[in-house]
Amino acid sequence: MKKFLAYLGHINIDIIFRVPKLVSSGSVPIEEERKVYGGTLGNFALIASRLGLDFDPYAAVSSETHAGYMKLLKSRGLNLEHVKVFEDTRGPFCYIASDRNNQLAFINQGPNLIWKPSLENSLIDDYRILHFTTGPRHEYLKIAKQSNSDIVFDPSQEIYLYSKSELKEFVSLADIVMCNEQEYELIRDNIDPRGSQTIIKTLGSKGVEVLNNGDNVLVPARKVDGHYDTVGAGDAFRAGFYYAYQKYNDIPKAVRYGTIVASEAIRLPVVDFNEPWSRIESIFSKLDI
Repeated sequence: MKKFLAYLGHINIDIIFRVPKLVSSGSVPIEEERKVYGGTLGNFALIASRLGLDFDPYAAVSSETHAGYMKLLKSRGLNLEHVKVFEDTRGPFCYIASDRNNQLAFINQGPNLIWKPSLENSLIDDYRILHFTTGPRHEYLKIAKQSNSDIVFDPSQEIYLYSKSELKEFVSLADIVMCNEQEYELIRDNIDPRGSQTIIKTLGSKGVEVLNNGDNVLVPARKVDGHYDTVGAGDAFRAGFYYAYQKYNDIPKAVRYGTIVASEAIRLPVVDFNEPWSRIESIFSKLDI
């Protein structure tokens, strides 16, 4: 029997700069600076492990810089056999400027530059779903073309690294595409409106739009009073989505659960998220839907 999910992405050390406003040029004062555990996969793993989602992470990290992070993830019960640890390199690191609502990120890929996940035979036929987010795109494309799993294409902020032909090819291979509004504009011309792909487009405070074969469903965001930061909100959404998708096999319903998890996750730093699934179910039961 196939495992449910393999999630490929970054496990970063994030250096987050809190600034009053993001600007395109000039000098901006830093109000606060902190080093945290993050990354598209790292944030997902921190949230998903608290929810109880069973999945396998695939990533590349440095033994010099990530020993503490690996210890934390192991303590959360995660299977780390597919997280490759490299010596004689550092990272990956991500430097993030955040004004609490929006972010601008700069990535040092570190061992991702030499990681070869295409050599992992388990990615060909061992999982129901392969989720590809940030990381070595050429390797990811190679895997997607060979695998018998359902493919989720979620390039996130690294979508700008893909050529037009690479985007077109990955979108054609995908069963689900996850993106935000800006990323959707880059891939829209590659989507066949008569095709079978499901597009899950996050709209920030407006919610999430699900597009499939001409049908559109808008799932509103769940509003909360005050929040700590939106860094990691999208990764939290994906953790909630997958837990519910495995449980109910219903994409619009899973999206609603994802918005709940995201709204809860932004109350505190991602690493401090500690809501059990029973709490998420309780919130869902009270939604006016």
